[in-house]
Amino acid sequence: MVQCFVPDCKHYSDKEQSKCFFTRFPKEKCQRNLWIQLIRRGDRSPTETSLICSCYFVDGDFRHNPTVFERNENTRFSFISPEKKKEKEGIEKG
Repeated sequence: MVQCFVPDCKHYSDKEQSKCFFTRFPKEKCQRNLWIQLIRRGDRSPTETSLICSCYFVDGDFRHNPTVFERNENTRFSFISPEKKKEKEGIEKG
């Protein structure tokens, strides 16, 4: 059983107790460094066995970068991806 690497997260990889899924950090150096930067954990670096839970990914999809953090909930600016913006505009026009 491993705890999620994100600071203050209490989710464990215990399959019976977990409400989320877990993944390892990317092996590709640039992507791995980006995840580390987004997570903002200053007290240690992830190891090969470090895991992050799906709660920090949009729609729980590991293909995205981890961006769903409590500290981002009340940010002044919101970002809508170009794809979502086009979908939204198409719905409003339709």
